[in-house]
Amino acid sequence: MNFSRHHSSVVDLKEKFVILLEQLHYQIQEWENIVERLEQVKKREANA
Repeated sequence: MNFSRHHSSVVDLKEKFVILLEQLHYQIQEWENIVERLEQVKKREANA
């Protein structure tokens, strides 16, 4: 087994993992924004 080839595949996996984590982070922020909006709507309906 070629060490340098193995190393490059590990680096590739790390990069893909970092990209996935970033995408997940953005997704969580979007969900939090949606939840906040829903809670604001509920408050408005409760006050109406």
